Amino acid sequence: MKLVSPSFNVCEEILDYLNLFEKTNSITEKKIIDAIDKTPFYVKKALNFLTYVGVIEIIGNHLSLKQAYKDHLINGGTIEGVIKISITNNSVFRDYNRILNNGKNQKQSATYVISTLKLDIDSSKFISVMNSWAKYLEKEDRATAKTKTESKKMSFMWVDEMGNLMYDEKKHTDFIIDQVKKDNKSLGEGLIFVDPDRINQLQKIGKDKFDLSKLIRKCEELNIAYSTKSYFSVGMLTRAITDHIPPIFNKKSFSEVAGGYGTKSFKDSMIHLDKSSRKIADSFLHTHIRRKETLPTRTQVNFSSDLDVLLGEIIRILN
Repeated sequence: MKLVSPSFNVCEEILDYLNLFEKTNSITEKKIIDAIDKTPFYVKKALNFLTYVGVIEIIGNHLSLKQAYKDHLINGGTIEGVIKISITNNSVFRDYNRILNNGKNQKQSATYVISTLKLDIDSSKFISVMNSWAKYLEKEDRATAKTKTESKKMSFMWVDEMGNLMYDEKKHTDFIIDQVKKDNKSLGEGLIFVDPDRINQLQKIGKDKFDLSKLIRKCEELNIAYSTKSYFSVGMLTRAITDHIPPIFNKKSFSEVAGGYGTKSFKDSMIHLDKSSRKIADSFLHTHIRRKETLPTRTQVNFSSDLDVLLGEIIRILN
């Protein structure tokens, strides 16, 4: 592993992906490279950084968040906070800032740390990396403009008596949540389209009757698309799933499933899923370019409850 300055946006995407899908799937470097819509070079560089600062651990070919950071996210922490904590806890970064705060200049501090820790990097590159890490620490977490303005008044980062740059993630997160509540907004809504429990249940079904690997992957990609506000993709993937599964119900098309299978309540959900989602997906796929356009919204493509009913019935049939 090398000391690198990654794209922190890519780092955040990787951690979002791990946080969403680690419980339901085994994550490898290849899966992450395939899932993150960025050049593989930048994805690998981000993975190198996250491993270097101790956010990700690699066991065999499998990648996962370290337990401390999993717990941090479960307890209300943010992805940005995970990265910031890992930076401030990194011994290289701490030693460099400690020496800087003792009156040495950047080059002197860099030379000392490189020599002491026997790092394979020149001083100018080292300084560039440290500056990029420090710049990320100044980045505000995802919040409203009001929160960003007011948070500058709060002491979320400070230098302790040893010269270490410190960051209080919990204090910052609590402050953001409090401000968002005051604005009558909510956190964390809309990130999941397909419940991870459904994906987990599908993965446990054997391949005796049908191979569900494509269905599972489409569900995973739906969550990625929905969490990244890729609403065109959400509409098209929803249609792709409904077109994919009719043989499970011994039908040739999803319209046959919607009109000719199950209870009245099931049919009502499937008819809604068939007619509304299909028309929306058709408009995404087949409408020609126009002088003026409107983009899809989360509300327009949110058929998650109907899709959950469908997946629940598939699981019931195949178990």
